[in-house]
Amino acid sequence: MIQEQKLVVEEQDLKKPEEAQSYLMADVGNSNTRVTLYDMVEGSYRLLARGIAMSTIDFPWYDAKYGLDQAIQQITMATGRVLLDGHGHLVQPAKAGGIGVDHFGAVVSAGDPIKVLIVGLLTEVSIASLRRALETIYAVEVDCLSLDDTRDRVAQVESILYQRPELILLTGGTDGGADRRLMKLVYTVSIALSILDESQRPMVVFAGNVELQPQIKETLGTLTTLIITGNVRPEFDRENLDAAIGALADIYLNKVCYEISGLATIRAMSSMPLKTTAHSLAGITEYLAAVVQGRALCLDVGSRQITIALTDQDRVNLLIRGDLGLGRPLGSLLLDGDPSTYLDWTFPDTTEQDIRDFINSRVLRPSTLPFTEDALRIEQSLLRQMLIQLKDDVAARWKWPGEQTPPIRLLLLRGGSVANSVQPQPVLLAVLDAFQPAGVFRVAADGYSVLSAMGLLAAENPTVTVQVLGEGALEEWGWVVVASGRSRPGDIVLQVQLETRNLGTLEVEVPAGALEVLTLPAGEVAVMILTPAEKIDVGFGRGVSKKMRISGGSIGLVIDARGRPLPIPSDAEARRNLRQRWLRDITR
Repeated sequence: MIQEQKLVVEEQDLKKPEEAQSYLMADVGNSNTRVTLYDMVEGSYRLLARGIAMSTIDFPWYDAKYGLDQAIQQITMATGRVLLDGHGHLVQPAKAGGIGVDHFGAVVSAGDPIKVLIVGLLTEVSIASLRRALETIYAVEVDCLSLDDTRDRVAQVESILYQRPELILLTGGTDGGADRRLMKLVYTVSIALSILDESQRPMVVFAGNVELQPQIKETLGTLTTLIITGNVRPEFDRENLDAAIGALADIYLNKVCYEISGLATIRAMSSMPLKTTAHSLAGITEYLAAVVQGRALCLDVGSRQITIALTDQDRVNLLIRGDLGLGRPLGSLLLDGDPSTYLDWTFPDTTEQDIRDFINSRVLRPSTLPFTEDALRIEQSLLRQMLIQLKDDVAARWKWPGEQTPPIRLLLLRGGSVANSVQPQPVLLAVLDAFQPAGVFRVAADGYSVLSAMGLLAAENPTVTVQVLGEGALEEWGWVVVASGRSRPGDIVLQVQLETRNLGTLEVEVPAGALEVLTLPAGEVAVMILTPAEKIDVGFGRGVSKKMRISGGSIGLVIDARGRPLPIPSDAEARRNLRQRWLRDITR
C-alpha cells in the first residue's frame, strides 16, 4: 500500500496543457488485471497511479471486464479521478473537473494457449522458421507432419483427429518452385478436416511457397477458414517471419476475445489496437536496447507462461513458454522432476512433501502469494529451475555460441513473483545462476507493470514512453559486474573503486569465487573503476580496465566472481552448502 501511495498525484497538482492527453492502460493476464494511468504533470508525462485486481476470466465471474472495473476503481480511490460513469462505462474523452480519460489501450496474455499442428517439409529449414514465428504467441505444438514423419497417412489422420488442433500451420518450399511432396501432406490434412464436423475444424494458415497458393486454396479453402500469408522461407538462406507473426497474433487475439467473456468489450473500448503482452514487451525491450546501446534481456514470469525477449538495436528474439510458469505449469515439475532437486535452496527443515504441497496449492490457486519465508524460498527454488530450463531452451533455439548467454547491457524483470518480491536479492541470484550472463549490466524491475503499456504507447505517442521511463517508473535494482576467467581460489581477480557523491570513495578487492554486494542506494550516482587481473574479463577484454558511471538501486552493486560456468560440486552435501553460502552472500 505504501508503494501505491508513492504513485498518487493529486488532481489539483496537474498542470495540463491544452494539447496534453491522458492515457489509461490495461494488462489483462490469467491471474491479475493491472491498470495504469498516465497524464501530464508539470510539463512532463508521468505515471499517476496503478490499480491491480484479480483477473475475473474464470469461475465464478467469467467476465474479464469485471476485474478491469475493479482495478479502475482503485485508481479512482487513489486519485479522486472519476473514470467510470454510473453504468460502468469508461468516460472518454476526458472532461473538465477530473472526469474520464482521453485514451484507453489494452494488452492481453490471458487464456489458454492455442493448440497447433505444424505441417511442412524440412524440419531444419521451413518448419524451423515457422516454429520461430509460433514462439511469439501463446501456443503449444501438439504434432508435426513432415518428410521426417515415418507414420502412414492413416496414422497421421488419426493423430489429427485425436489431437484436435485449433490451428494448422502449413509451410514448405521456396518461392518460385513447386513441390508435390507438400501437397501430399496437404491432402492428408484435407482428409482429416473432411471427417471432422464443420464446427470442430481448425483454421489453416499457409506460409509457404507462393506458387502453391492456388492449389492450397482449391484443396482446403472450401473445408475451413484459410489464411494465406508470406512465405516464412522465401529463399533457402533467407527468413521472413513478419507476415506470419502478425497473422498469428491476430488469430490469438481473435480467439481469446471470442472465448473469454468481456475481452471483446475491452477491445471495443480501446482507442488503439489490442496487442498481446509479449509483443508489447518485445517492442519496449527493443526501444530500451537502443537507449543503452546494447542488448537488453527481458524476463516476464507469469502464472501460466514465461516470456523472454532478447533484443539489440537491429534484432528481436521472442519466446513464450506456455509449459513454464508459477501457476498451473508447476504441476509438470511433480511429473517430470524430483522434488529433492529443489532442496538445495530451501531451509534445512524443508521436506520434499513441503515442496509437493506448495506445488499442488499453487496449481489450484495460481494467484496466491507465499505468506511465510519457507514458502518464499520454495517459490524461488522452483523459479530457478524453470529459468534453467528456459535458458537451455533458448540457447539451443537461438544458437548461442557455446550455449552461453550473450553479453547484455540491461536486464529487465517482470511478473508479480519476480518484480514485486519482498526479497529481490534471491530472485536476482536465480537469474544469475540460470542464465550466467557475463560483463557489466544494469538491472531494473517492472514493479508497477508499466512496460507493456509503454510498448503499446510507443507507437501511439512515443513522448509518453520517453518521459514516463525517464521519470523512474521502473524500480532500479542496481548493477551487476561479472568477473570471468581462470584463477586460483583466493586470488584477487578484480579491484573495484566507487567514487560517490554522498558516500565518499570505496575500494574493494574481490577474490576468486566471491559473490559480494556493495551498498549503493537508489538515487546515488557513482563513478566505478574496474581493474581486473591479467586473465580476468569483465566484459571489455582480458585484463582491460573500465571507468563508467552507474546509479544505485534497492540491491546495489553485485560483484559476481564465481566464474563461468558456475562451479557446481557433484557431491550433494557440498553442492547444497555452496548454494546456501551464495544465498547468504547476496542477502546479507
